[in-house]
Amino acid sequence: MKKLIILNVVLLIALPIYSQVGINTTSPSTASVLDVESSNDGVNYGGFLPPRVNAAGRADIALKATATDDGLLIFFEDTRCLQTWNGVESTWENVYCMTGHSSGPILLGIQDFETTPASPVLPISINTAGSYQAGNGTSPNTNTYIDGRSYGVINGDADIDFGPVDASSYTTASLKFRLASFSLNSTSNGADVSDYVDVYISTDGGTTFSYEMEINGSSNAKYDFSATGSNSIAYDGNNSAISTTTPTGSSGISYVEITGIPNSMNLVVGIVLSNNHSNELWVIDNVEIYGNN
Repeated sequence: MKKLIILNVVLLIALPIYSQVGINTTSPSTASVLDVESSNDGVNYGGFLPPRVNAAGRADIALKATATDDGLLIFFEDTRCLQTWNGVESTWENVYCMTGHSSGPILLGIQDFETTPASPVLPISINTAGSYQAGNGTSPNTNTYIDGRSYGVINGDADIDFGPVDASSYTTASLKFRLASFSLNSTSNGADVSDYVDVYISTDGGTTFSYEMEINGSSNAKYDFSATGSNSIAYDGNNSAISTTTPTGSSGISYVEITGIPNSMNLVVGIVLSNNHSNELWVIDNVEIYGNN
């Protein structure tokens, strides 16, 4: 008799179920596949808890999700946001974020070029090599770095990509980095009008880039990281750079920022440094990407 009961249960489980399923109710709505009632006795109540995942768990889901999973729902613990899978764009979109989540910028990655990099590490890919810098310039005769090392170019081009970074949990992203220009083995050289720093933004993992910013030298501009000049622009995605000329001395552009970058699972930043004399040095340091809500 027991074997017969067990067999019947197994058969029931194995058979496809095409009717509605109810939890805490014996009469689920005919319009639903799953009808969940908060209570079955009017005394004890509960809520629906969606799957809770961290960044690694969400990334694993994204690897398996396709366009047919449009609408897949999770609770992303890192930002305390309820998110849904956009199968067309292959990205996560915020449905709602808890008010307890900080509205200020959240550091998603930093590249400080140190032998032991700061966290969270912003990946770096060097397309055209420059060089790490750890010494002093000639003019100004000060550190060519902020902490221990920076990255720069002397008489040539350096092309570096930073990322990808997952900024899909945020409304927008922003880029910040530090910039300086030195004269080497001379007090008369520096960044002139033909020397430049270009910034590109990619929201598709580096497949395509939008040329957003250009900083040009002027009259052999030279300054270190104590300079207070800044250049901040808003991302527009039109692939036409906004150009700015840096002054020399203490007003040199040392603080660089691009705001309003679209959220993306695969955000990549490209920076190109170029100069044309063996006594000229551009350097960048502390490249940072932030998420903003």
